[in-house]
Amino acid sequence: MKAFVQDLIKAGQRGADSSTFALQAPAFPEPGQSETVANDTIPTYAYNWNISPLTPMGVAGVIWIPSASNIGENPADYAAELEVYAKSLPQIYGQKEIQFLYAQPTAAIVEGISAPKIPGAQSITFDQWPKSLKEMAVKMANLAQ
Repeated sequence: MKAFVQDLIKAGQRGADSSTFALQAPAFPEPGQSETVANDTIPTYAYNWNISPLTPMGVAGVIWIPSASNIGENPADYAAELEVYAKSLPQIYGQKEIQFLYAQPTAAIVEGISAPKIPGAQSITFDQWPKSLKEMAVKMANLAQ
């Protein structure tokens, strides 16, 4: 990933359109693996661009607030996919454990969704998609205290 980012920087310095590189991004590292969730259903594109560059750093915790588009193609698989992601965090960051806080949509807004079983995690639920994350952020900050 580091070499790919360096290539993007050099291309930008030459005046190349860096948007043409997006589909050439490396697909490694993956955010988690499991026998119960197929590898091709675990999103890696956003992970590689947004999370992977941070993995050399330690973190105090991770907050996950999904949008309607983060639920995936099959809401029944969402809980298992989120469990895989949360379980992978300590290995990804090279830490013994990572605090995981998440917001869970109810079945009233996402038909077929169920709550994940993530040991040690804390969560809030919501029954309508937020127009602003401020209220949700305050609730999650209170969980972290």
